[in-house]
Amino acid sequence: MQRFLATGLCFALAASAVTIRLHAADPPRGAAPAVPHPAGNSNAPVLQGLTLDDRAALYHLPEGSELFPLAWVKALQSPRTALPFLDVPQRFGLLPDPLNKDGLPVGLTAAPSRGAEFLGPMVGVNCAACHVGELTYRGKSLRIEGGASTFDLNAFYNEIFAAFGLLIGDDDAFVQFADRMVKNGDLKLAVTTQQLLSGVVAAELGKLKPKLDNLATKLFQTKLLAIVNTAAEAAKAGPTPQDPLAAYEARAEFQAALTARLNDFFAQDIAGLVAMIQSGAVGGPMLAALRSPDPIIKQSVQELIITLAIFKARLAFLDNLKYLHATQHPSPGPGRIDAFDGVRDLVFPKSDQIPANAPVSLPFLWLLNQTYWLHWDGNTNSVLERNIGQSLGQGAAFDPLTKSSTVRIADMHALELIVRKIQAPVWPDDLFGKPDPTKVAAGAKVYERYCIQCHKRTERDATTVRDAMLAAQSWRQAILNGGAPTPPPAPPASNEVLVPVEQVGTDPARALNFAINVGRLPDGSGGIDFALALSVVARAFTTASIADYTAAPPLNPVALDWPAELIQWRTTKCYVARPLVSAWATAPYLHNGSVPTIDALLRPASRRPLCFPVGQHEFDPVKLGHAIDLHAIPLVQLPVLSTRNTTMSGNSNAGHEYGVEMSEDDRAALLEYLKTL
Repeated sequence: MQRFLATGLCFALAASAVTIRLHAADPPRGAAPAVPHPAGNSNAPVLQGLTLDDRAALYHLPEGSELFPLAWVKALQSPRTALPFLDVPQRFGLLPDPLNKDGLPVGLTAAPSRGAEFLGPMVGVNCAACHVGELTYRGKSLRIEGGASTFDLNAFYNEIFAAFGLLIGDDDAFVQFADRMVKNGDLKLAVTTQQLLSGVVAAELGKLKPKLDNLATKLFQTKLLAIVNTAAEAAKAGPTPQDPLAAYEARAEFQAALTARLNDFFAQDIAGLVAMIQSGAVGGPMLAALRSPDPIIKQSVQELIITLAIFKARLAFLDNLKYLHATQHPSPGPGRIDAFDGVRDLVFPKSDQIPANAPVSLPFLWLLNQTYWLHWDGNTNSVLERNIGQSLGQGAAFDPLTKSSTVRIADMHALELIVRKIQAPVWPDDLFGKPDPTKVAAGAKVYERYCIQCHKRTERDATTVRDAMLAAQSWRQAILNGGAPTPPPAPPASNEVLVPVEQVGTDPARALNFAINVGRLPDGSGGIDFALALSVVARAFTTASIADYTAAPPLNPVALDWPAELIQWRTTKCYVARPLVSAWATAPYLHNGSVPTIDALLRPASRRPLCFPVGQHEFDPVKLGHAIDLHAIPLVQLPVLSTRNTTMSGNSNAGHEYGVEMSEDDRAALLEYLKTL
């Protein structure tokens, strides 16, 4: 039993490897084993404004999410398929990427962790897992960059935790796991993994001998400080750069070299590392070093303490993440996530947790340059703080005290710039059939009658909000450069229409959950607005992420988001109605994905499907949405299906009954017109 428990802790400790190296390049690309692909050709030629390099970065550039070492994941077997875990990623709604040399599907990343390079690259999740989709029709496929995927985040996390869990209580399974690592060419890491196991056992035994445990921890800290001091002395012996940029680059080079030396030491004394992380005790040697007059030593020790704190914090984080994704009800299923309830449960104290029972669909991204208010309820305009929150929810580790995390802010910004290049997909006449021009003309008039009040028309490539953001950034930069303070640019005219929950009548759980205060009394009263609390936490993580960035060249924080004076978080108790550009490619519909087609959405709620399959890619070009007739869905896609039950709380398909009285001819004409937007 001792070994079984220690094995599980071994995984958690090793998975706590952290990174604040924020400038890693996109993983190399090469051939990967072919796997069945029920969604057609993963190398679809339509790029929607992206280059091939953009696409490669979008698919695999890390944001900071880190789960387990890549070598472990590659050696892991799926308890569901009995195949290697990375085979057939379609079971999670992930699209295979034959160009990725590690066999990672679209949206999974592999990046090294600072201070734990001996574990190799760590597997994480980035935005493409949720925001790259694909539609199929009669054996052909269409890649939708920036569209909603069918990623089932819960299924992915539940299965990877279950797969590792099976190794805990079975020595033979663990030996086979290690043997697969050796066959994959990871002999060194297989040995390191066994050393980690031994280190955990030693640490567990050390708890019975606190004096010896304290001595081991103190000795480990002393050795760490010796490395820091040696590196600092070598740095001071060299020439001092006079140019500020050269000084910054020299500092980045020093930090990289120090990280490599510390990493070698961690690999040599894994038992000491485990004992240090388990005890969490920063003792006399390190505390004394923090008072050092030498700025190099002081800064290096501060960063080292944060690194060790994130190691320890990952233990609790992985446990919370596992619990969160195993207990959500209703289960989000393919193409949905309960992001804010998840962030509340992962970031805020347990006393502020609420049931994660309000999953929402993954939104499309191609109107981002003209979108001022983000999310289904328009609760913020901050791009960077929103993205950092996403990274935390997807598995980025963080220290609750300092708010330092594994968020890779430079890569995150690079992904943001790529996403802003995505153009809305154009209806493919050759795949789905050419729209009837007569019906299109009639449908435009129906749109004016029933839709235009909430869903404004807009130019597909408008950049009004992006232009306003750049102007606001220029204003802030001018202030920093000593210019005369002037009023900031006014917010742009918005195409987004806020509709109160009671007016639209759709499932209220998402909007109302966000309105639940934090810091409530036991009876549920009092507390402060969640949006306000979230803004404070988001700003703290953003500030820490910028401060943690030590790579060269330096970042310009002004270019990352709106100026702080213009950033807002708010509680609306509304849902946002946006322009319907390429809405045909965004099924299922409503904020919670409870209606499979636009045709069904244009009918009374009582006539919409109560239950329908989700997870399929097959398109219905007549009703505009996902095909729900099992006879129309290709056989190869049937194994990935699950059912969306709209009678469950959080899944309601009620509301949005606008234009439901229109004639069948008008409905058909409107559907035809929507193909052209």
